[in-house]
Amino acid sequence: MPTLTIASPLGDLVVTEEDGAIVSLGWLGEEATEGGSDETPVLIEARRQLGEYFVSIRRRPQGAAAV
Repeated sequence: MPTLTIASPLGDLVVTEEDGAIVSLGWLGEEATEGGSDETPVLIEARRQLGEYFVSIRRRPQGAAAV
């Protein structure tokens, strides 16, 4: 499965994709034991949205349900 490691203010995050959907998001070294550098369109979009979230442009990921 394609994975992408994304730097964040909370530590490195690892996003995993399967069949065009994100199936996991975890911290490198805790939930995810291995990072990745795959740059699929879905993972690139996840990196963009997380980046916006951490600089307070985005309130929640696009398509996410309000809680």
